[in-house]
Amino acid sequence: MGSMLIFALGHGINIVFPAAVVMGLVGAELLRRSGSVWPAVVVHVVFNLPTIPIMVLAGMG
Repeated sequence: MGSMLIFALGHGINIVFPAAVVMGLVGAELLRRSGSVWPAVVVHVVFNLPTIPIMVLAGMG
């Protein structure tokens, strides 16, 4: 639970915070079940992939 909060706060208190809380919980559970950080890293990358074209279209990237 602590790692989820650190993960979410690391993304800032903004519109992204609720999604970061969910991703932090998912990542923590993946780490607990697999014993490896890599499944959580892969899910994080896949979760963030749609933001790249959105940022480009919005002129932010």
